[in-house]
Amino acid sequence: MASDAWLEIARDQAEAALPRVVVGLDEPAAARMPGKRAGAVRSAAHRGLRRLAREMLG
Repeated sequence: MASDAWLEIARDQAEAALPRVVVGLDEPAAARMPGKRAGAVRSAAHRGLRRLAREMLG
């Protein structure tokens, strides 16, 4: 199930990916939420989404 796949990625990756993908925030806005730089959020979101895809697609 897709919702279970979110449990398989690291917390920082999920916190970066959710605002970008689900809420639709841009990088600067998503970075303000956890108090991180935009580049760090972009990298964590990318890693998390890549892992999420692997979990969902098998």
